[in-house]
Amino acid sequence: SLRTALRRGLQAMDRTQVLETRSRGDSQGHADHPAVQKVCHACCTFGDHVRGLLGRQTQKRFLLSIAEVFAGLLDEIDFRVRRVPDVAAYLGIRLRTIGLSPFFVLLAEPSLSTKSGSLVALEMCAKMAVGMQNDLVGLEKDRSEGEWMNFALMAAGKDGGAARVADGVFRCTEAHNCVMRMAVHCWKLVE
Repeated sequence: SLRTALRRGLQAMDRTQVLETRSRGDSQGHADHPAVQKVCHACCTFGDHVRGLLGRQTQKRFLLSIAEVFAGLLDEIDFRVRRVPDVAAYLGIRLRTIGLSPFFVLLAEPSLSTKSGSLVALEMCAKMAVGMQNDLVGLEKDRSEGEWMNFALMAAGKDGGAARVADGVFRCTEAHNCVMRMAVHCWKLVE
């Protein structure tokens, strides 16, 4: 049902798709589920609000960036079900689910239709760093709740003993620091 709610939420930001979805219903029978209806309503309302505040091009980029966060959440659900601790795949998903892309769209100069490679790299570094920081801060909670989708825990491997977790934390910290060095380098190129 969460998967359906997210898909419908993505569609809800485009009014024409919402009307088509409502008219034909949900093929899996979830369209009438209260959670799906709430997500659709929230996305429709949000989409209407954004249309009144942003210029057409910025609005389009902004809503697409939110759709990318939702798509990342769908990928996260699939990744969680597969339970394959692939750090690279996890980071690819985390870059989207951390939710910074919509804010970068709002921060960008509205008249810019394309970004320099350095600015794109800087944004990616920022997303990656925030994701790793979030995983480090939430490590103890994730361990106590049996959550395995955490960079440090995946880097620690399956055994999860204290020495392995310490190694995972070290690897996550090293990766974070490397990303921060790259971010500083990208920032210098953007200036």
